[in-house]
Amino acid sequence: MGSTHMAPFFIYWSDLNLDEKIYTRFEERIELLKSRNMSIRKNASREIRILKENNYYNLINGYKHLFLDRFEMGKEANKDKGDIFLTGTKPSELHAVLKFDNTLRSLFLKELLTIEDKVKHAIVQSFMSILRMKIYISNLNTQSKNIII
Repeated sequence: MGSTHMAPFFIYWSDLNLDEKIYTRFEERIELLKSRNMSIRKNASREIRILKENNYYNLINGYKHLFLDRFEMGKEANKDKGDIFLTGTKPSELHAVLKFDNTLRSLFLKELLTIEDKVKHAIVQSFMSILRMKIYISNLNTQSKNIII
């Protein structure tokens, strides 16, 4: 047996995709949301708790499209500002949509699993019917060969 030679594996800094999001501290994320017109008061313990307990990107990026002020974002003066939330938007509103979405997904999953079970059962029953028919026909053919005329 010959020896296998593996080329060394290197990752060069220049090959990395640095366009990905950079991790920011919690306080920086709150300031970013405030700068985008989200309503978060310093003493808003519920809003702060929601942001602390939920993945920022799943909560904000997952549901922000429902709360963006497209009119303000379309203004020439705001073209470079990125997302701008509708006035009064709170993290709890995005969280309510997240919870609704999760509940709806759970309901659909439960029903889809029931449908999947029924479809699998129907396929097995159909397969067995066809198999029984082929075995029956095969037995008839075998028996007819044994009959002497």
